[in-house]
Formats: sequence, C-alpha cells, structure tokens
Amino acid sequence: MFKDVIGGPLRQWIARGLTLVFSLSAVGGWMAGAAEAEKVDGDFRGGRLDIRLVSEVNAIQPGQTFTVGVYLKHEKGWHTYWKHPGIVGVPTSLNWNLPEGFVAGDIQWPAPELTDMATLPVWGYERETCLLVDITPPEKLDLEADGKVHLRARASWMTCANTCHPGWQDFDLALDVAPAGASAWDEPWHALFEKSRSEFPEEVPAWDLSARFDKAKEEIVLVAKLPDTDGRSAGEFREVVFFSEDGVTESDDPQVFEANSGGAFTLTLKKSRYVEEMPDVLKGVLKSENGWTKDGDEGKVTAMRVSIPLAGTNG
Repeated sequence: MFKDVIGGPLRQWIARGLTLVFSLSAVGGWMAGAAEAEKVDGDFRGGRLDIRLVSEVNAIQPGQTFTVGVYLKHEKGWHTYWKHPGIVGVPTSLNWNLPEGFVAGDIQWPAPELTDMATLPVWGYERETCLLVDITPPEKLDLEADGKVHLRARASWMTCANTCHPGWQDFDLALDVAPAGASAWDEPWHALFEKSRSEFPEEVPAWDLSARFDKAKEEIVLVAKLPDTDGRSAGEFREVVFFSEDGVTESDDPQVFEANSGGAFTLTLKKSRYVEEMPDVLKGVLKSENGWTKDGDEGKVTAMRVSIPLAGTNG
C-alpha cells in the first residue's frame, strides 16, 4: 500500500540520496511507520499533523471555478515538505477521484521555509498553511443520493522532525450546490486561503536579476540589483535564501550572501551533486526575512518568484 501511494516520489528521493537513508536511520528511525492518529469527521488528526481537505466555499455553482485546499497544521518542531524538498523528503501530493466533468488544477504552493530534518536543512512548512487547488466543475452537475457533490482524493505526505513518518488518507469533501450568483464563502477557511495566497511567490519585474554557472567551482552566482525606488541598501536584507524548484541547488549546501556596491548583492549557490546536466534557466523562489519592495508599490513581497536565464551552461 505504501508503495502504491507515494512510491513515485519516494523512489525519486531514494535515487537521489540513498546513502542518506542509512545515516538518518541511525538518528532514530527515519521511517517509523504511518503517523499514529485518528480519523475525525473524515480528517486526519494526529500527534504530528492535522491535515484536512477543505473548501473555500460551502456551495458550488455549475461551471464556476472554486478553490479547495490541503490544510496543514504541524505540531511544534514538525514539518511537511514543499514541492521540491531539498536534500531529503517527500512533497505532499493529491490523487483525485472527481465526478465526471470536474477538472483539478495543479497544487499552488505558498513559499517554503527553511527547516531541519534531524541535522539536514530542508525546504518545507512548519507553519499553519494551505496548499491550494482550483477545481472547475462542468455546466451540468450530477448530485449523489445526499443531494451533494463529492470531491474525493487520496493525500500522501511525509511529516518529519528527528524522525520521518509517512502518512496517507482518503478524503471525501461534500459540497452543496448554490443558486446562480449566490455568495458562499466558508469562513474561516476563506480567510486562511487568502492568507496562503498572500504567501505565494510573486514576480517583481523591477528587480534586475542575472545568474551564471561557474563550471570550475560548480557554483551558481545569482546577482540581484535593487530597483531605484526601493530605498534600501543591499546590506539591509536579512536571511536571504534561494529555494530551487528543480533541485539544481540542494538545501544542505551553504548559500553565501554578499552585499555589493551600487545597490546589488550576490548569492553564491553550490550546484547539487545529484544534477548531471544544468538547465538553461534558474527557477525558484528568493526569500528575505524583511521582504522585497515592488516598484511603485509601498507594500513588500515576502517571496520573489525567479526565472533567470542561466549563463555558462553551454560550453
């Protein structure tokens, strides 16, 4: 059963870092089995993680896209994983079984945070958050015997601290059908969904970003120049971290921040030892504890989505 649920991601993880499995087992049993928990009203609530499939609306309308979320609330000291976990870990996933004509989008991931699996830095979530998915129903809805639409999905995840515990659960989310034009926000989930959206990485065009791969040193040098409207020096940014979407850099490799003259900084990233061929584009999330300022916007972006041509990868 475990192989069927998360076999694909787990096999990829093992292929990338099999030697880590044995070192983590010495820490205290890296996989002690599925987390002990109880099923409460269709939700999985245990000593390490409260995970639920929830909806932003309590009633849907034919043909109108709505959003559901995987709600994650971790016990202090425990975490789950971002879409790329770093050196070790398995991302949370959903396998949908939807009514005919329903279409589910990809998981929308709030920006990750740096956390630790035992002594290994990894990318995931310790905070309360929601992974969001847009669902589009057909124009004609077929209701079940209880008069509701049922969205069914199997979730799988890995919860870790000093040990790791896989989990999986079948969810059945029952929703009413609303009259056309009816407002049907489900509070407080709508408020939490909005908070999660505020944590999505954003593009910030005002920043001048470039990146180059130094083949001799096996390093990526990311250079960021502040927009003139920012008003800060590069040295004022704290805890700058790059999270790679495709694992080009690994979470346990040191990232060296250096403020330069002229309102720019460099972030030097070690190439992952598991990557054989470098991509042409560096993709990921750039975070700073005190955020990035958008041009013409006094508000701050907590996480910047970056997609930068990577020089030096050919020849």
